Amino acid sequence: WGSLRLKSLRLGLPAGKTPSSVTLSAGGRSVEADVEVSEGAAVLSLPAELVLRQGAELSVTLAC
Repeated sequence: WGSLRLKSLRLGLPAGKTPSSVTLSAGGRSVEADVEVSEGAAVLSLPAELVLRQGAELSVTLAC
């Protein structure tokens, strides 16, 4: 309770769009992620498990 473990994140994309850049941060720190587009979604894969504690902020920006 009080935490979320992430290894990947799947976000829907507008029809016909592909992200030209992606930024990801957690708790104010930049997080590395590989990005693939699959079935109309951006799939962000993290090299290591990310643990977000209660109250931590996750920010993802996809530029299309």
